[in-house]
Amino acid sequence: MLLTGLRYKFGGSTPMITCWDGSDAKRIGNCPVRPVVVTCWDGSSFEEGAGTCPDQPPAIRYVTCWDGSSFEEGTGTCPAEPRYTCWDNSIVSDAAFCPAPPIDPALCANTYRQEIIYYEFDKGQSAETRNTIDRILDIGEYCAVDNIRVIGHTDTSGSAAYNLNLSQRRAKDARDELVRQGINSAVISSEGMGETAPFVPTGDGVKEQLNRRTEVLITLSEAGIVVN
Repeated sequence: MLLTGLRYKFGGSTPMITCWDGSDAKRIGNCPVRPVVVTCWDGSSFEEGAGTCPDQPPAIRYVTCWDGSSFEEGTGTCPAEPRYTCWDNSIVSDAAFCPAPPIDPALCANTYRQEIIYYEFDKGQSAETRNTIDRILDIGEYCAVDNIRVIGHTDTSGSAAYNLNLSQRRAKDARDELVRQGINSAVISSEGMGETAPFVPTGDGVKEQLNRRTEVLITLSEAGIVVN
C-alpha cells in the first residue's frame, strides 16, 4: 500500500518592494500615490494643489527710430526727424530730396552758350573735357539743344600743317565725349582751325596756353524747357 501526504510550513517571510518614496510595501498597489509636480515658466515647481506659479512678466517690446536707435517701449522717445522746407514748400528730411526748381525760360532763349576746354602743350586730349561736357549735359536736361559746334585751336608753336591736324584731333576728342555721354551726333559738327584764330594774338612759334583750346558753342531752344 502506497501512502501520500502534504506538509505545510508556516511563518515564512513574504518578499517586500521599495516604493518611489523609499518606503517598503508587500505589493506595488500598497505604495503611496505619487504626487503630480507642476513646473512653472521660471523653472520653479510644486506639488499639484500645493501652490501656484508666479505671474509671467510681459514681453519686452523695442521701438526702432528713423535713425536706427532703439529703446524699450515706454522708456523713451525717438529723436526728432530732421525736416527741410523746399522752394515749393514741400517738406523733406534733407535738401537733396527737394524737387528740381523750374527753369527760367530766359535761360533757354539765349542764342548760344559757350564752353571752353584748355589743353597742355601738344596734347590732343584734356583732363577738363569730361567736366565741361557734364555742364553741357546739365543745360540739355532742361533746354532743347538745337546744335553744337566744336572748334579746335592751337597756339603758333610748330608748323601750320601740324597745328591744323592737332586742332582737329582736339575737336574730335570733345565731339566723341559728347556722343559718348548721350548727345545725338546728328546735332554736332566739329572742325579744327589750327593756329589761324588765336584768342591771344602772338607771333609765330609762341607757346600760349589760352590759344590751346576747343570751343564748344551750344545753340539752345525754349522748346526743351522743363517746368515742374
